[in-house]
Amino acid sequence: MVHNKGSGWSLPGGAVEKGETLEQAVIRETKEETGLAIEVGNVIAVNEAFF
Repeated sequence: MVHNKGSGWSLPGGAVEKGETLEQAVIRETKEETGLAIEVGNVIAVNEAFF
């Protein structure tokens, strides 16, 4: 969980960069937002948003 000023707690998240797999994006975004190194198990949900 990540604490964001003004909006409370949320899960780490972000965009998948061009050429990056979903697993690579999860690992990168979690490291960027929490400082933690993780391993990815089973994917349980994906939320897509297009801007």
